[in-house]
Formats: sequence, structure tokens, C-alpha cells
Amino acid sequence: AFVFFALFDATLAALLVASCAQTERLLRERGASATLAIGAGLVVLGLQIEIGTRGMEVALATPLLLAFTRRILAEPLGELRPARAVTLGLLGAGAILARLDAVLLVLPLALAVLRDRPAPRTLAWVALGALPLAAYLGANLVLTHHLLPISGAAKTLRTTFWPSSAAIASIVLEHGKFAVITPLGYLGVAAWALTRSKADEPPRERAIVLAAFAGVVLYYAFYSCASDWGLWFWYKYPLAWLVAVAAIRLARDERRAASRACAAAGVFFVCASLWLIARFSPRDNAIYRRSLVLADFIRAHPGRWAMGDCAGTVAWELDRPLLQTEGLVADETYLDFVRRERPLGEALRHYRVDYYVASKTTREGDCYLAREPVNGGPTSKKMAARICTRPLFETDGDLVFRASDVP
Repeated sequence: AFVFFALFDATLAALLVASCAQTERLLRERGASATLAIGAGLVVLGLQIEIGTRGMEVALATPLLLAFTRRILAEPLGELRPARAVTLGLLGAGAILARLDAVLLVLPLALAVLRDRPAPRTLAWVALGALPLAAYLGANLVLTHHLLPISGAAKTLRTTFWPSSAAIASIVLEHGKFAVITPLGYLGVAAWALTRSKADEPPRERAIVLAAFAGVVLYYAFYSCASDWGLWFWYKYPLAWLVAVAAIRLARDERRAASRACAAAGVFFVCASLWLIARFSPRDNAIYRRSLVLADFIRAHPGRWAMGDCAGTVAWELDRPLLQTEGLVADETYLDFVRRERPLGEALRHYRVDYYVASKTTREGDCYLAREPVNGGPTSKKMAARICTRPLFETDGDLVFRASDVP
């Protein structure tokens, strides 16, 4: 375990530094001063430390997006040699494979450079580089009969596709230590940067920068309409990429005060993020503490268990799977229970569950109202159960019931 986590930490640190380096190179290639390029790189690094060190795949997606942007800005598609065309396709596919929702960021850039009118042969070389993405989608279709993972389908089970209040709240304002990654602020700064232009600005570069900004807006618009779940902090990874892209516009009309302000912001972001990381301990994490207590109780009560929110941490402690009742790692049959909003107990009996851990229940007299998925917003489809027996065990808001008592 020590060797595994040592290698993991080293890889993660390398990816964080790669995001900073890719930002610095991108801006230097666009004519920025060292002060602006390094300052923007440090801002990206600070954001990556805060967003990318929580075990999510965004630590890989961001440097790949930056490398893809560098490659697409470097020269018109019509002038690409086969090796560079393959590299472009590989970088785009890699970014999407790291985070499938990155397609909302990559696609606008790809459309923006179609103005280069590349030859069909060049597009074929780009497609060759993107073959890993095609292989992934094909394997999904063969093995699961879906192009995309089941978790994406689970979060888009809604009764309406009007913009979600939960998603909009995440976009407008973050609280506490995550306030530094409130998307609305970054979108505002980027929009301001987009208004700064000079007569000598290459039209192709301007089109790509505008497409990148449009991609980030599309990204958040998609999530606000497709899902009624709140956006966790790792959904903010496009902001690091947006910082680098917006800084391209500042490089075209660079001023010393703005460059120094960017450098100061970068130093602040890195120091603040490192300070937050240094203060963090698993023992300070409420989810981890809950998982330790629940895991001890589950070991003492063998059987088939089901749990929704935070089940992954408990399963890690137990070193065996649980039925994840949010549906994020379920099968099509389970999603059909949620889609039809069947009674929760019906699904538990179908999967022969012995014990159920209910989270964030609502008290109704002597009964408890349990909903799954509990983190879905008011327009998310849910299963529900009104449980009127005493829980076998309770810890930090989690209630343990026999599955036979769940109607």
C-alpha cells in the first residue's frame, strides 16, 4: 500500500506541475511576458491543487486540455504534418477520456478551426489519433449497451429539463474554503478579458479563444439543464483551463500592472491551496469518520448491505462492495427502478439486500422518510420509503435498518 500511494502522490504532483508548465508555455508562445505567463501558471497550479488533489480524474484532464489548446493554436490544420495531426487527435481524445464532459470543451475548439479548411487526409490523421476514444465508446456499447457510463445516466433522471436550482447555486456561489472556485467570478473575469482586443490580433486566435469561453458556458449550461444534482468542486476544473485561455487576451495588450496582479494572485492561490492541504487530515473528514464507525458495525453484522451517499468510503474500509443506492455504479435494472420511482424496498428485495444504511432522512413522527438518490434535487426522480421501525444503529445522521423493514 505504501508503494502504491507513493507512486500515486508522485504522479499527482507531476500532473499538477504539468498544468502550470503547459500554461506558462501556452502564454509564452502567444507573446506574453514571463511575469504574466508564470503568474497565470501559478493561478492554474493553485486551482489544480485545490480541485485536483481530491482523488478525481480532473488532475489529468486539465494538462491534457492545455496541451490540446497549445497544439490547436500552434498552426492551422491545413499545415499540420501527419505526426502532429495524430498528436492533436490523441490529445483531444485523451482529455475526453480523462473526463467525458470535456467533450463540451474540446468540441467548440474543433469546430472553430474548421475554418482552416483542412484536407480530408489531415482529418483522417486526426481521427487516427482519436481512435482510443472510439475504442472506449465501442467497448461500452458492446459490454453495457450504452455509449456512456451508468453514472451519467443516473444523474440525468429528471422530471423536467429546466435549469436546476441546485446546479445554478453551485455556479453562482461556493461557500467556505471552496469559495475560491466560484465559477461565476471566473466567467466574469474571462468575459472582461475577451473585450480586450487589438487590431493586430490574429482572427484565428480570437475565434479559438471565443470558442473556449463558449465551451465553458456550454459546460455549465448543460449541467444546469441535464442534471438536478449540485456540482461538486471537481466539476470546476474548466476554470483552470479558462484562466490560461483568458490570459491569452491579456498578452495581446499586456500592461505591467495587470501582469504583476496576475503574478501576485498566482502566489496567493498556491500558498492558500498548500496551506489548506497541509491542514487537512483524514481524521478531520466527517465522511471518513462515519465510514470507520459504519464499517465496524457492518463487520459485526454479515450479510448483503446497501447504502447511498458516501458508500464508496465505507466499501473501501470493508474491502468489499455494497449496493450503491444512488445508482452511480448500478446496472440498467436498478436505474429502471429509479426511473419508474418504485418503492425503495422493492429494489432492495430485488437485489436480496439484508441491511440498508439510510442517509439524510426526514423525521415524520415515529417514522423516517428515506429517498434515493438523496443528493438529487427536487426534480430528480427518486425512490422513497417511509420506515416506521427503530433503526438498528445510528451514527452522524446515518440510520441502519433491516431491509425487510423498508417498504
